[in-house]
Amino acid sequence: YGSAGTRYITVTSGSQTDVCTVQVQGNAALSITKDAKNITTGSGEANTVSAAPNDTIEFVLRVTNTGNANATGTIVSDTLPPRLTYIANTTTVDGNGVSDGVTSVGINIGTLTPNQTKVIRFRVHVADDSQFPIGTTSLTNTGYARADGVNQVSDTAFVSVVKNPQTLVCDPVNQTVQINQDANASATGGTGSYSWSAPNGNPSGGTGVNFTTKYGNAGTRYITVTSGSQTDVC
Repeated sequence: YGSAGTRYITVTSGSQTDVCTVQVQGNAALSITKDAKNITTGSGEANTVSAAPNDTIEFVLRVTNTGNANATGTIVSDTLPPRLTYIANTTTVDGNGVSDGVTSVGINIGTLTPNQTKVIRFRVHVADDSQFPIGTTSLTNTGYARADGVNQVSDTAFVSVVKNPQTLVCDPVNQTVQINQDANASATGGTGSYSWSAPNGNPSGGTGVNFTTKYGNAGTRYITVTSGSQTDVC
C-alpha cells in the first residue's frame, strides 16, 4: 500500500468470503521554504530582497508534508534578527488571520495531510536609519517547522538593507576673512568621514568634521571637502 490507513483484504472460496484487516502505518515528514517581499517597494517574492531603513517586509513560509502519513500538531516559528521587528496582527495561514506568536513561541497550524502545503505570512518593520552604517547590511531570518514525532526543519531568507549617504554639505558656503585670519569650515552628510583640500592655504589639507586654514594673500579661495564619492566646495 502506498499510503497509511486501514486496508482490507478479502478472500473468496466458493460461496464463502472472509476479510483480513491491515493497518498500514506511514511516516510524516516536513519541508519548509522561506521567502520575503518588500511591501514598501512592491517587490516580488524572493529568497533575498533589498530594503531601506523603515521599510516593511513580508516573510512567506511554505510548510509541506512530504511524508505518507498525517503530520499532527504542526508548529511553525520564526527567529527575527536584531533590527527587524514583528508588526502585530499581520500573521496569516492560508490567507486567514491567526494570533500573534510566530516570532516567539510559534503557532500551531494543525494537521497536514500527505502532500498538503500551508502558507504562513507575517510582516516586520526594518529599523530606522540610525541603526545601520552606510552601505549594505545583510539580515538573516530563519523559519522553523516541526510536528508530533517529526524532526524540525528550517530555511532562511535574507534582507539586504541599503543605507545611502546623505548629501555632503560644506558650511558656510561663503565667508569673508582677512589675510592670515582663520577661515573655518565644517561638513555634514556624506559617509561621516571627511578630507579637506585648501590650495594656497596654511594648512592646505586636513581631515575631520571641522577644518581651519589661513591665506597669506587676498583673493577668492576655495575649500573642498570630500566624503566617499561626494565633494562640495566652500
